[in-house]
Amino acid sequence: LFGGSFNPFRALYRTMAQRSLQKQIRSVRKVQKKLKRLKHDSSKQLYLDFGQKSFGPIKCKSCGMVYSKGQYEDESHHKKFHKRVLEGAQFAGWKYERVVGWYDEGRIVLILPTDSKQHLKKVDEILRLVNRELGIEHDQLFIEASKVFVFVSVQKKVIGCVVANQIEKAYEMVPDLSIGIMCNSNRPHRANIGIRKLWVSSSHRRKGIATKMLDCIRSNFIFGMVVPKALIAFSDPTLDGKEFAKNYIKDHLILIC
Repeated sequence: LFGGSFNPFRALYRTMAQRSLQKQIRSVRKVQKKLKRLKHDSSKQLYLDFGQKSFGPIKCKSCGMVYSKGQYEDESHHKKFHKRVLEGAQFAGWKYERVVGWYDEGRIVLILPTDSKQHLKKVDEILRLVNRELGIEHDQLFIEASKVFVFVSVQKKVIGCVVANQIEKAYEMVPDLSIGIMCNSNRPHRANIGIRKLWVSSSHRRKGIATKMLDCIRSNFIFGMVVPKALIAFSDPTLDGKEFAKNYIKDHLILIC
């Protein structure tokens, strides 16, 4: 055509190229239709499968955070959270602090519900970290009705946190043989301190931090007295929490509040 001779190979190549292009267009249109269907379903998440060993929602064994493997934003959040859990949240300190205990590892600071907004904001930040690691919902009421004890390391990191409030009674933790779990007894016992939350950063566990915090709390919770271990109760302890309570309380009953 246009003065040239007919070339059958060129015609065949042109036909194959057109078919390949049409096939690619159909493939793109299929993907577009799938994306359009998934656009309205917020519960579904897209992944590019390049043969990864694992992708999708996973739980970090170190920090406990559940995040989506292969998602840049999720992995970025996990990296920051993982570092804060292992090393502790940053705590530069305040000009006016209520320090209730000094140790080689650092100091214990007491924050009350009546403290400044700056202090309570920091407590809220710490508790959000603690709650996320423990896998429980954040509750602002804990700050408004409790005393918060924060262990700050010499490296200016929060390595421990206890939320406690004053109580009058608690219940013994007893095994229920019918269902194989620990339950609360119906008979109340006298108690003075309810430990609502007890957390130590993973890199500082089994180093006596939790014991030092509870000893400090017993000496500084009620003016003019050291609360006996037998009058401390714990709220919904984890398996590790139950083991710690057993070792700390020793021969006394483990009370649940």
